Amino acid sequence: MLKFIADVATRAPKLAPHVEHRFDPLYFNPLYGGLIRNDGARAIAFALKGNCTLRRLELQESYISASGVKALALAIKTSPATLEDLALLYNRDMGVEGAKALVPLLGADSALRKLNIYRTAIGDEGAKVIAIALESNTSLLEINLGANAIGPEGAVALAAALRENTTLLTLKVGSNALGNDGAKAIAEALGANSALHALDLCSNGVGTVGIDALAAALGTNSTLRKLRLGGADQICPYSAHALAKALSAGSALQELDLACSAHGVTGLGGYHGLGDDAAKRFGAGFAAHPSLLRVLRLGRNNIGVEGARALAAMLGVGSLRSLDLSSNHDIGDEGAAALAAALVANPRSLLELNLNCIRSGPAAATALATALGANSALEKLSLNCTKVRDEGAKALAAALCANSGLQELALEDAFIGRAGAVALAQALASNTTLRELNISNGRDEMEGAACANHVRDAGAVAFAQALGENSTLVKLRLWGTGVGTRGCAALRSALETNTTLEFVSVKNPQGNKPRTGGVTPYPRFS
Repeated sequence: MLKFIADVATRAPKLAPHVEHRFDPLYFNPLYGGLIRNDGARAIAFALKGNCTLRRLELQESYISASGVKALALAIKTSPATLEDLALLYNRDMGVEGAKALVPLLGADSALRKLNIYRTAIGDEGAKVIAIALESNTSLLEINLGANAIGPEGAVALAAALRENTTLLTLKVGSNALGNDGAKAIAEALGANSALHALDLCSNGVGTVGIDALAAALGTNSTLRKLRLGGADQICPYSAHALAKALSAGSALQELDLACSAHGVTGLGGYHGLGDDAAKRFGAGFAAHPSLLRVLRLGRNNIGVEGARALAAMLGVGSLRSLDLSSNHDIGDEGAAALAAALVANPRSLLELNLNCIRSGPAAATALATALGANSALEKLSLNCTKVRDEGAKALAAALCANSGLQELALEDAFIGRAGAVALAQALASNTTLRELNISNGRDEMEGAACANHVRDAGAVAFAQALGENSTLVKLRLWGTGVGTRGCAALRSALETNTTLEFVSVKNPQGNKPRTGGVTPYPRFS
């Protein structure tokens, strides 16, 4: 293995001039033989000394410790290379010493623009080391320090760096343990920082005190554009209202992410999501104080019907263009209907709506289909993992015949059968705007009943016929929906005349894995 790594590393200077794209990486992944370890890192470092074209180096989960990092950093620092992007994520043996080894790359004459050391066990002490270097750094634009067991002490150090640094645009410190004290420190630093555009504080056990501090900071900071706070330990209704109100008080924030991950967070009190009360207060605050916010992500927040209604009222004010309410299982048909009504009442509002996994049925799909008849602004609608069924699919198909705005429709795992698939296919014959349609199954067909969509050959043949008339669809996903040899042959034949479709994904009839090379000679078909 090391011989292979050394061989590739020594050939890197010869290979680099042939890289076509500026940020194409020299990329090693452990799944593909990337157990680099320190000896491999030193071999790569040796090769870098003669390389002056490499822009991106990614050594993910390569079992590199501090000594390997030191060799790489020294080579990058002393070589004529202009490396701009270094990713050492998941090298859990780096630790504090590894962080110290990276300091020379953060000097005044560094060309480094992005540094990713996610989950490298640097802790508070490592964060302090990096923070001190950032105070005088004038080249780094983005740094990822996520999942490094950084607590309030490290956060205070990073906050001090933000007060001095004038070039860093993105700071990611998600999945740490900053808590309220850490969040407060960073919030206070935002008052003095005029460079940062994106801040990720998700899953840090931040509670009401920290949220309130950040809300206050948003009212005075005029440069932050993106904020991730998903998995906050607790956002009470009053804090939610304060957060929404702060967005209108001179804030430049355009994207707010309060979604919780599927794995939860490590906050001391556990995470139970916003809930309806906080969602209602947030919606009311936003409606009363319109802001520049364009993207709002509230996935997995235990929001139900009442919360959905309150959030629907937001669509008539402000500049919101993308709303993600996925995995809020209690929204259901009634909540979806409220959102659909808002789309009708405010036809020039949203561009994207994500309602994946909200435990809705055909009624929700039908209500949204009706909305599409009156709304030509919505460009992307996602109803994955909902029970659209044939009834809802037929309603959506009818809407597609008249709608002139929707570009992406996602119906993965939506319990659609052959009748629904045929209806959607027939709609494509007259639709002139849809570019992507996904009615695949996220799970393998070998799981049997667990597969929700059943397009089969009849549906595939219908799609093939529609492709003879459609000239706008770019991507069609039918993976895992029981398409057999006859359906594949029909789609293959359709591709002979359709030159617009770039990608068709279906199930391989001969096995339970998708084709890697497609149906010869059509590489677009997989």
